[in-house]
Amino acid sequence: MPAPEYRLPAARFSFVRTAELIRDRAEPWACSLDRRPALVIAFLGVVYAVLIQARAWRPLWFDELFTYYVANLPGPLRLLNPVPVDVNLPLITALTRLSLRLFGDSPFAARLPSMAAFFFASAAILIFLSRRAGVLWAAACVLLFWHTPLFNYATEDRPYALVLAFFSLTLVSWDCAAQFRPRRKLALLGIVCGNAGLIFSHGLAPLSILPFYLAELVRWRRRPKADWPLWVCLSLPLPLMALYIPLRARLAVILIPPSFQASLKKIAWFYVYAVHQPIAAAFLAGVLVALFVSAASRGIPRRPTAFRMEDTGLLAGLLALPLLINLLLMRTHSGFWDRYCITTAAAMCIAAVLCVAWRTGFHGLPAAALAATLLGIMVGQTAWPLFRAHRFSAAAPDASGKIEWIRPDLPFVDAGALTFLSMDHNENAGFLSRVYYLTDHDSAVRYAHATLFETLAGLDKYFPIRAHVASYRDFVDRHRRFLVLGTIDYPEDWLLRKLLAEGAELRYLGTFELPYDDTTLYEVTIPDAMARP
Repeated sequence: MPAPEYRLPAARFSFVRTAELIRDRAEPWACSLDRRPALVIAFLGVVYAVLIQARAWRPLWFDELFTYYVANLPGPLRLLNPVPVDVNLPLITALTRLSLRLFGDSPFAARLPSMAAFFFASAAILIFLSRRAGVLWAAACVLLFWHTPLFNYATEDRPYALVLAFFSLTLVSWDCAAQFRPRRKLALLGIVCGNAGLIFSHGLAPLSILPFYLAELVRWRRRPKADWPLWVCLSLPLPLMALYIPLRARLAVILIPPSFQASLKKIAWFYVYAVHQPIAAAFLAGVLVALFVSAASRGIPRRPTAFRMEDTGLLAGLLALPLLINLLLMRTHSGFWDRYCITTAAAMCIAAVLCVAWRTGFHGLPAAALAATLLGIMVGQTAWPLFRAHRFSAAAPDASGKIEWIRPDLPFVDAGALTFLSMDHNENAGFLSRVYYLTDHDSAVRYAHATLFETLAGLDKYFPIRAHVASYRDFVDRHRRFLVLGTIDYPEDWLLRKLLAEGAELRYLGTFELPYDDTTLYEVTIPDAMARP
């Protein structure tokens, strides 16, 4: 009697056949792409242009306006930056001024240096990681980084994209110099330029140099002697930090609300924020697809990787930056925001992608699957708001143009400085003739513990402010009824909380779709009991 023929279960047979089909048809294509980094970078450039085009033309907002206005000051004033509230270093303002002169006065031109810098940084990260895991894994890392909230700084006229760009220049140059690749002198020069750019970009940016020292210490243990030329090039630009002395004096007199101050909770908050739910969901979906596709690569030998121990030291140092920055800022009760650790977010994406690459044998096919999944989710996230805007545009009310016609006989007060300066730049002169921002140092300290915006009264000497900045007491003596656009619980705004505490009558008029931070409008009536004696 013949032996019974063994057959695989149908589900198992189907899975194996599907995996083999994917391998036979897609693996050569993935390997071909992996050998063409220029083609991958060009493709990412097209994706990048599509992703940022909608945000590149939006109106400038408060923080960007400081860069924009200082960039338009006369030469000596622009270099000295006399504006008391602004602490930007001169590099971003110089690049903004150059862009405005070359490409015209527009939000797009003002943001062009940041947009170019962010893509340069992305390409440099791709080059660095491609030497360790392959081009497709590096492309997946870049796409994952573009999923993070810090991608917003690609289209902001602020220095954080420059910080990332100069850090990436140092990263690629350090990699070339440490491996003694051809043209090592050029790589050492790149380290000097990258670190100098970090120092000229932001006051906390030089902390991103420290992980390179840690990496060199690890590398020193593997070598018979230290690489002194590299150590010298890392340290050569550090004396430029003397530029920070006048900025430190400005920051010393500014109070920051406790909710914005650096703290131990902010450390954990940063790591959670950097991988918040949408990013984690997108990455998990990509990992699941990559693991499924990796079944097609079974039997294929693992690809070699150039990952070294000093790379571990570098990533560990970058991941520790939120802890270091918060501990430094806690001493002066200064504020901490996620953008201060933009290089840490990049390191988190590199580490996450390297873990998946190691699990799947550094094969190109799972990398292509992960990158394709992240790209598809990103395109969907970009296309859906545009579809909704087109689909429901006819039914959506245009509230932004109607707010100026609500009680036009009353003064209009912006409770928040963020909204005030943005509105002053974007609204028409007729409406701005009755728009005010009120200052009162004692009330700002008492109700908000924030004095950053109490110096707005002197900004008209440097900025073309068309609305009015007035003292709170003088204003309420002249006006017993007025409108206030504000948010009661915003930490840095004190006006609405002061009015409620002193017995003013607030009547809610509505919440409007406005391109500003504040969207809620109130009508305020000052009782006679609040009159100045």
